[in-house]
Amino acid sequence: VFLKKLIAEDDVTILLIGETGAGKTFLSRLIHEISPRRNEPFLPVACGALPNDLIESELFGHVRGAFTSAHADKDGKFLAARRGTILLDEIDVLGLEQQVKLLRVIESGEFEPVGSNRTLRCEARLIVASNLDLEPLVEQGRFRPDLYYRLNMLKFELPPLRSRRPDIIALARKFVQIHSTKHNIPVQRIDESLFSSLMKYPWPGNVRELEHVIQRAVIYCRDGVLSAAHLPA
Repeated sequence: VFLKKLIAEDDVTILLIGETGAGKTFLSRLIHEISPRRNEPFLPVACGALPNDLIESELFGHVRGAFTSAHADKDGKFLAARRGTILLDEIDVLGLEQQVKLLRVIESGEFEPVGSNRTLRCEARLIVASNLDLEPLVEQGRFRPDLYYRLNMLKFELPPLRSRRPDIIALARKFVQIHSTKHNIPVQRIDESLFSSLMKYPWPGNVRELEHVIQRAVIYCRDGVLSAAHLPA
């Protein structure tokens, strides 16, 4: 109820801070799915996976001839998302000039594709995420304070899985259900030994690691009973 009333139904930009794999993408997708925008696209963008010179093209789009490999016009994520939701993950990798353009999108919704003078409008809701606390980056001059203060209005810190151990069993059950359906492998029962082993492990890879481990266990399970024997050593 809190998530739906205070966050999902509002169009304020959200800042999520948490370790890699802590569930930032999962939470972003959940916010989208319970919001009035649920029937529009949800587009995650891993900024850290993009070459620095292509980030602007990915976000804002470009026109033909804007740079050497721009052989045709291309819509960026801000346009392709329509009235949906965009997740900008690893926001801390953006350069200061890119941060200025992002601030403009957040405040006015306006942007120009690379190489174009035509102003377009972004109607999507923005969620931004980082595995680093942004405040020290502001102090170091690596992140614009005006953008940080704008993002900090609705900020949530996702604790690592090792700090919220009661979630492990609930998440494990959910992932068993998802992957048994996905791989068409029936799991009639989960042995207590599996949960015991999961609770003893520190989960350095957080929720993402837990899901991968459960997926592997389901694939190895052929007798309908999921147990610790199906977990990696």
